[in-house]
Amino acid sequence: MSAGETDADKALPFLEHLEELRRVLIFCIAAVVIVAIAAWFISDKAIWILGHSVGHQLNFAGVTEAFYTRVKISVVLGFLGALPLVMYRLWRFIAPGLFHRERSAIFPLVLISTVLFYLGVGFAYFIVVPTATRFLLAFGAGVVEPVIMIGDYFGFVSRFCIVFGAVFQLPLIISSLSYMGLVSSATLLRKWRYALVGVVIFAAILTPPDIVSQLMMAGPLMALYFVSVWLASGIERRKRRVAERAAEEDSGHNPEM
Repeated sequence: MSAGETDADKALPFLEHLEELRRVLIFCIAAVVIVAIAAWFISDKAIWILGHSVGHQLNFAGVTEAFYTRVKISVVLGFLGALPLVMYRLWRFIAPGLFHRERSAIFPLVLISTVLFYLGVGFAYFIVVPTATRFLLAFGAGVVEPVIMIGDYFGFVSRFCIVFGAVFQLPLIISSLSYMGLVSSATLLRKWRYALVGVVIFAAILTPPDIVSQLMMAGPLMALYFVSVWLASGIERRKRRVAERAAEEDSGHNPEM
């Protein structure tokens, strides 16, 4: 196989690709379900941890709320626990259609993406959620006691965790776009004010209607934006050095007569 070829010669017919995709989806769903079933047996401890983190007793209103909340907790934990397996299986599915150089880059990208997702989830759970919760509960002013329903609180926590896990992908996305030449660090730095407006709007849509939650998302997101600009700048410098080195080698191999 020549250097410029992909594994297209080994490519499966279209229907076999669909069959392979079906197997991949079944594997991913099965992985999440298996881990979720295992997580069911610790979901009661997860509820205790949630109540301990908020500092208040968690309650449930209907006869089914506690059960359904434990199911939701199990599914979310199943997704988080199976994420590395899911990402690796998806990587194996798309790898044969890539060039050798691209295949060698995909696995590190998948690993980095998974780590960034976990960092976002951890940042949300240990920093953002407690801060936002204390701020919102303070509006009781000591006059009324909160009755926190487990279903509502878990939805509040899980939404923050999933969203932050997603937005922590920003440095990887922008770095990839910079590597492909679709964005430049100079443009990103010049347009930072527009990015700020977009980030504030994005945070307002995805967080509860209070200023603390919005700032707790907008602040880290802007920090990630500037980290992305720095990474894009480093990628551009490296690409320039590689191009200059290649040009020097070409000139050395082709001396003027």
